[in-house]
Amino acid sequence: MYLVLIGLLGLSSAVMAVDPFHISIQPVLSNGNALVLNVQVAIPDQHLLYADQFRVEVPSPIRLIPRFLPAPEKQADPLSGENTFVFTRSFKALYAVENLNTNRLPVTVRWQGCNETVCFLPVTKTFLISWADLSSPRLRRAGRASAFGDVPVANAAAFASTIPADWRALTNRFMLVAQRAGYLSPSELLSFLESAQGQGGVAPEAPLDRWLKRSLWLSVLVLLVGGLALNLTPCVLPMIPVNLAIIGAGTGARSRRRGATLGALYGLGMAAAYGILGLLVVLTGSKFGALNASPWFNLSVAVLFAVLALAMFDVYAIDFSRFQGRFNTIGMGGGALVIVALGALAAILSGACVAPVVLSVLLLSASLYAQGHGAALLLPFILGLGMALPWPLAGAGLAWLPKPGRWMERIKHGFGVLILLAAVYYAYTGFTIWRQQPPSGARDGWLTSLPEALSRADREQKPVFIDFWASWCKNCHAMDATTFRNAQVRQQLESFVRVKVQAEHPNQPPDRDILDAFAVMGLPTYVVLIPNR
Repeated sequence: MYLVLIGLLGLSSAVMAVDPFHISIQPVLSNGNALVLNVQVAIPDQHLLYADQFRVEVPSPIRLIPRFLPAPEKQADPLSGENTFVFTRSFKALYAVENLNTNRLPVTVRWQGCNETVCFLPVTKTFLISWADLSSPRLRRAGRASAFGDVPVANAAAFASTIPADWRALTNRFMLVAQRAGYLSPSELLSFLESAQGQGGVAPEAPLDRWLKRSLWLSVLVLLVGGLALNLTPCVLPMIPVNLAIIGAGTGARSRRRGATLGALYGLGMAAAYGILGLLVVLTGSKFGALNASPWFNLSVAVLFAVLALAMFDVYAIDFSRFQGRFNTIGMGGGALVIVALGALAAILSGACVAPVVLSVLLLSASLYAQGHGAALLLPFILGLGMALPWPLAGAGLAWLPKPGRWMERIKHGFGVLILLAAVYYAYTGFTIWRQQPPSGARDGWLTSLPEALSRADREQKPVFIDFWASWCKNCHAMDATTFRNAQVRQQLESFVRVKVQAEHPNQPPDRDILDAFAVMGLPTYVVLIPNR
């Protein structure tokens, strides 16, 4: 019986490992009698094929010139969660063959894909294509439907013969080669445009990207030290001995080992609270870049920071920790989960001193995540981890805690000044955005209709530069006032069909549909498309 089960498990694993994608290649003739390879790709439902892993290759000196290849979609990988370009529906690709010197052509196709639970191994398959019957009328010409009913074989030469009104149909005639978001200086935008035209859409690294990649550990260290410093604020420091006594740690612990364990559990709860809070804020705010550029959002943050700042000057008292006392009695002799829960509660109810710092880190995390930095999800957790660092030592009775005194009042007032300055900044930003008028999208050769721009670019075989903007977007106005007025930028953009797509309501159709189609996470966002030749 045991051997039978092992055999069945092995058989099921083998079945699961079978590649579900189907690739076929058929030689066709274009209307101009050019040699064309028609590559058909069948993708099952709930599966995706990675665009960067799909390759069609022939031996040198023969060359394949792409005549039609659908634009991939940008979406989260079902396994890693990272944003990547994928194909989610069956498609066809047309390649013109040049320098053909044989009647039998080996064509190698490489691909890899996944479903929601399994990432399949890379596949390499070689097809032997015969051109012996090139002049035979039995050889299919491009334009006739293939065996794949949902994947028509179009005539590559006549691909741009019609202009459908739907922008979705028009986008299938283009390939997305580059995308950037946020304010760009003239030099940054010029580098982006040159890279999109000459380097296959690989945009140069933004300063923030370089900082995150090259100074990652320094960023982590800054957040850890910042979290550690939060323990010295007037809202937290006086409560440390009280909370240690409640959970049975510190000098009252039965042993240092037990005290350290209880302190570590308490600190774990604090770190987990900020980490979960960060995930909720970031993952439920996919259009945070647009939200952060809203005048009402900035003014709301300014009011909140002003309220917290006045509390630091004792104009009134904001003390969330009094709610904590209702739950502290539960910690007496409680289990590990109770101690973790009390730590999480203490972190959330730390008071006016900690709230602005936590809110600022949440805003930063959401903003960075909206720009595609997946590691930004960890920023709130790292802050909480820094705040939790001294708790195992304090729980073991090994930590030295400074005595409360007048110095705490000075620190409190210093925090108040910093928070008030932050409130002034957000208020100024909000009023500035509110006063600014929306730019004119039809000036200086800019179109305002995406279908019109795509149709023109398709006719003229020119690349498309799309500027996604909104009237409430502060960086959009800054781009119009500075970078887009730069003489070199204007000259470089002359080679593009330029269109401004106004996404005034990013969470409502049709704006949401267009933003999702181009994986726009914040405004402004710039997209470069090139026609499928």
